[in-house]
Amino acid sequence: PLAAATNLPAPLFFPSPTLLFSFSNLSQPLSTSLPNTRNKTDLTARDAALRFYGRQLASALALGAGIFAAGSSTPGLWARLLPDLFSRPLAAAAGRTVRLELGLLPALSAAALLLALGVLLKAKLRTKTYLLDFACYKPPEECRVPLDVFQQQSRDAGVFDADALDFQTRVSERNGVSDHAYFPPALHDSAESRRARLGDGVSPTTRTMREAREEAQMVLFGTVSELLARLSLSPQDVDVLVVNCSLFNPTPSLSAMLINHFGMRADVTSFNLAGMGCSAGVLAVQLAQKLLQTHKGKGGRGGYALVVSTENITQNWYLGDDRSMLIPNTLFRMGGAAVVLTNKASERPRAKYELAHCVRVHLGGDDVAYECVFQHEDADG
Repeated sequence: PLAAATNLPAPLFFPSPTLLFSFSNLSQPLSTSLPNTRNKTDLTARDAALRFYGRQLASALALGAGIFAAGSSTPGLWARLLPDLFSRPLAAAAGRTVRLELGLLPALSAAALLLALGVLLKAKLRTKTYLLDFACYKPPEECRVPLDVFQQQSRDAGVFDADALDFQTRVSERNGVSDHAYFPPALHDSAESRRARLGDGVSPTTRTMREAREEAQMVLFGTVSELLARLSLSPQDVDVLVVNCSLFNPTPSLSAMLINHFGMRADVTSFNLAGMGCSAGVLAVQLAQKLLQTHKGKGGRGGYALVVSTENITQNWYLGDDRSMLIPNTLFRMGGAAVVLTNKASERPRAKYELAHCVRVHLGGDDVAYECVFQHEDADG
């Protein structure tokens, strides 16, 4: 049937109260007619035709289910397969045109089944999720912190003893962090420059909420601006927004910060993930995918999801001597990333990736896993 169904079929009509099928076949056309009478011969012929048609309809529906399960992206295949499935057996058996007079209920039932399969197939295709593009934040050069600058700033802080300074140096020389990593401005500024900028009451060591917000704004605004410009998308095009930052969770939220700065729509679906560690970057993608599966977007054609992930270290710079707590000082630096996901089939040609699977395992029920990264004060408070 796949090889033979090369021409578009004649129209398939559903008049009421009579159902008329008009088929075209590539082989020699024949015809037969089943009159609407009640003598035994006609009823036998009609019953035979109805049973035959029922079997063919079941075969067609089974074929449709197979195509649907395979996730076929060619719904036009129905128009080519159905005529051949019906017309070849009927042409061999009877005539050039086939007219089946059925009741209204069976006709509507058959139409409803075919329509339902079409809707399900379309929904199946729309649930595909594509990654259009991504952007990673690159801070300005004045924020760069090579190893020698990191060592000097640690000494200038005046809060670490000799063993803590030596430990941080040895870890930094082996942890793979390059000299092209970056600190936020608050960790570069001297006590004098911070007092001049924030006022005389500022602590020489403790960083403020304002400074943490400044770091978040630099990373989030810069990353999102670059990504939207690269894709020629407007902030008004964003339907779903998911922001992930584990340690900095202010009010208003970081997602609200982005909505306010970029002037996103009032009906944007936004979420802010916090306290979930580095893995929340993957979880944010999974959340966006699930939201897109139920989001029809403008005109029912799908929508766009913006996922942003960062970590804020301004207020999370450890100033004690506990070695287990000093390790984050040597590992974490300033940065962030953003991706745009979509379920728009029309965006598939320019997408970089198609999301195949999201697998999530939560080991919080295990005490060892639960306590592997734990935020608390050290022995000195």
